Amino acid sequence: YADNQTVTILDDRIEYTDGIAKSITIYDLSGVALLNKSNTQSIETTSLSKGIYIVKLKLDGKAVSQKFIKK
Repeated sequence: YADNQTVTILDDRIEYTDGIAKSITIYDLSGVALLNKSNTQSIETTSLSKGIYIVKLKLDGKAVSQKFIKK
């Protein structure tokens, strides 16, 4: 189970600190996937405009979603 302590939102990337996520996907609020990276610990967010997004991590048999604000 991932919680806020294992997902770190930084200015230029999002990190999963409990190992390797099967995938990390960033969606806009209408549900459109904007960025996706597989078998990773982090994903860069420098290409995103300022706004509110949802990050979804697929882990071993689980999925965790969290809203974040890109400043």
